[in-house]
Amino acid sequence: MYAAISKTPKPIQGTSWNGSSWSNGSPNSYKNVLLTSDYNTLSGSFSCNNLSILNDAKLTIAENSYVKIINELWQSQNSLIDIKDSGNLILLSNKSFHETARVSVERIYKNLQRLDYVYFSSPLSGITLKSVSPLTLNNRFYALDELTNIYTILNPNAELIPKGKGYLIRTPNNFSNTPTNFNIKIDNILSGTLNSGINEFEIFYQGSGFNLTGNVYLSSISAHKFLTTNESQIESKLFIWDERTNGSQGIVYKMFNLVTNNFSDNNSQIPLMQGFSILCKTPNSTSQLYFTPDMQLRYNNYSAADRLHINLKQQNINFPIGSICYDVEKFPEKFSNIEQLPGATISIFKNDKNYLIYREKSFTSSVSIHINVNTASEYYFHLRDFSGIFSDNYNIFITDNLQNTTHNLKNSDYSFYSEAGNFTDRFILHFT
Repeated sequence: MYAAISKTPKPIQGTSWNGSSWSNGSPNSYKNVLLTSDYNTLSGSFSCNNLSILNDAKLTIAENSYVKIINELWQSQNSLIDIKDSGNLILLSNKSFHETARVSVERIYKNLQRLDYVYFSSPLSGITLKSVSPLTLNNRFYALDELTNIYTILNPNAELIPKGKGYLIRTPNNFSNTPTNFNIKIDNILSGTLNSGINEFEIFYQGSGFNLTGNVYLSSISAHKFLTTNESQIESKLFIWDERTNGSQGIVYKMFNLVTNNFSDNNSQIPLMQGFSILCKTPNSTSQLYFTPDMQLRYNNYSAADRLHINLKQQNINFPIGSICYDVEKFPEKFSNIEQLPGATISIFKNDKNYLIYREKSFTSSVSIHINVNTASEYYFHLRDFSGIFSDNYNIFITDNLQNTTHNLKNSDYSFYSEAGNFTDRFILHFT
């Protein structure tokens, strides 16, 4: 027999930032960090055990960067954490309330114009809904009525945002018809608290089963982890209102399953301040959705999938009007094929059905692509991304049977003219 050998915990050390250098080397998960001067993660993202921010120091978390805190966050009353668009403040403890936290956070919804809408959820609870978009008309803030699956108008000045609730919000009324960015910036300096720890949100299936919720944290979260955590309560798919011009053709949702979405291969990250709708499994039920700290992401660490995404674009429209995901099974995992929704402009046709997301059990050399457009126009197939066998072994061709043309999408987009209508035998995707 062998005596058990206990592992000595690694001692907690500390390092402080004075405005130009770290006192005891760069931070890591075993160090407590003290900021006495301004720090910007353009100088480097970091992880730490505890974080304290003193005086009037400002921590700026820049685009595509992060600060990860294992345990405690403490701030003096004049300090600030400023999170830029696509920045991430990751709080991994189960503590649900950080009393001294003072946070400003930004989200940029791109290429929107007057009368467009976004799905929104807040990482700060207890702030008024109106403060999210002061220039949006009061009657253009909505909640989703689960009974009817219809959006209902809220009073944004009276609505204090709770944890986990999603909203549909129209762009500011001073927007023009020229696409621009919809910048939302909120803070808890005067009111509100940041969400952290384990969060619950009550959902219902008394009518339609659809509930509008959203990311509760100050960082992006994994759709895969969210769906697997809540798989006993909800179907393995979620719907995100796309950033697109109101009234344009195509479905208004990006569709996510456990592994990917129909638009691009971002491993299904749900951004900060992103609302989404889910579908409950059990009729005549009330249950809880769970958000847990481990859903937060620092980076993508999935192995390369055998997968591609194709976007359908229309001339003079600055966003895709349709998107599909085609996948070949690499190893058994939970993967939900998602059929097309009404209004879909592009789909994969397999087994007498049309899909936005489809996985083959084994590799095949071709697949039929259907398009359904309501406007005669010039269109483009754009190969958004590809990975796995599609990167290394195969070219990706689109065959246009009407024009008797085959084009390699790895080289460039394929441009074609189409009349309005539903076309089921014009396009075939080939892999050679």
